[in-house]
Amino acid sequence: MPGSGNCLLPVLSVELPFDLDVDLKPDSVWTYNETPNDHTLFLYLIDGTLAADEALSEFEEKACAMLMSASSGSSSEFDEVRVKAGPGGARFLLVAARPLKEPVAWGGPIVMNIGEELNEAFRELDERTFIKHDKPLEL
Repeated sequence: MPGSGNCLLPVLSVELPFDLDVDLKPDSVWTYNETPNDHTLFLYLIDGTLAADEALSEFEEKACAMLMSASSGSSSEFDEVRVKAGPGGARFLLVAARPLKEPVAWGGPIVMNIGEELNEAFRELDERTFIKHDKPLEL
């Protein structure tokens, strides 16, 4: 930085999620092996049909999320993800990141870390205070 001779700045190490937007032609096969096995990886099918089973024969419809499982939890191993587009092609997002390893409390459309937070969220929904604004919208 200009004018700073002995300035030390903290360095933050942040690992962000990795994502790809993949558009496949009809009946094409796509492979990917660049995510380490200690990461969570899922595909979200935006359009078309996509097969991710071993035989590449069971096609899923759009708006489907597919969680991929790794053969190990090693950061030095990279399993291959192999998918096939259906006859109309496919478009999907591939998202991968290191898992947070936090507890999960899930209740319908709301996901929190602990049950007490989930109960509070539903109470706030009932009281119409869940979404916090300076100027709440009137219904």
